[in-house]
Amino acid sequence: MKPVSRNVHDQQQEAHLFGVRLDILTYEELDERIQRAITQGMTLRITAPHFFVLLLARREQWLRDFLNGCSINYIDGLGTWLGIRMLSRVRPPRINGTDYHFSLLHYALRRGLRVFLLGGSMHTAGQLSAELKQQYPDAPLHVHHGTIDIDDSSVVHTIRQFQPDLLFLGLGTPFQFAWMQRHTPVLDVPVTLATGAFLDFAAGTRPRAPRWLRRIGFEWLHRLLHEPRRLWRRYILGIPTFIYFVLREKLQRRN
Repeated sequence: MKPVSRNVHDQQQEAHLFGVRLDILTYEELDERIQRAITQGMTLRITAPHFFVLLLARREQWLRDFLNGCSINYIDGLGTWLGIRMLSRVRPPRINGTDYHFSLLHYALRRGLRVFLLGGSMHTAGQLSAELKQQYPDAPLHVHHGTIDIDDSSVVHTIRQFQPDLLFLGLGTPFQFAWMQRHTPVLDVPVTLATGAFLDFAAGTRPRAPRWLRRIGFEWLHRLLHEPRRLWRRYILGIPTFIYFVLREKLQRRN
């Protein structure tokens, strides 16, 4: 299999925020990149850096370098989208990552692609595995909980033995990026996606926002109301901080 590279697709439009490259893609273009990687034996590492990830990358060089080395960083989240709009003339499409992951997962299972899902608690993994195997009893599928250490070689061995076409990672931020950086070079998996809380949503262990709230970009508010203890720092402190640094970068670019 060819090594991880951004050159598995045609030239695409880019934007930059806090030194991180963001790829301007539609749903259809993202689909095409993934299908091409699977059929042509190439390797993609795909992320969707929302505002909190970008704030971390702004101060963490390793994370900034990792994201810039990924094949695709598509635009998900109202904050990232607005940040690009404020800093450039680009009017990018916005992909709802969770919606896209649902679509991709079910497409892959219907087509018989080999799918490995890594993340969530043991309860989440067990529930998700049972539900998916009930829907797709013959699909080549493996679900593993995400309560792992970054040096856990047994998980890497399990993935390599399973030989998935698609690897969905829901290990949380920034751990899932550190895990990808450490292990994807040796996994030989065509497509690896950092999916955040997607596996919890898919298992039903966390509720999703109503469709109308997702459509206007306020899914984060629903998450904050349901998980205030865990997420209040990210949103209550993080959003004003993000806006401040976007405005500061805008002024710097003018000078």
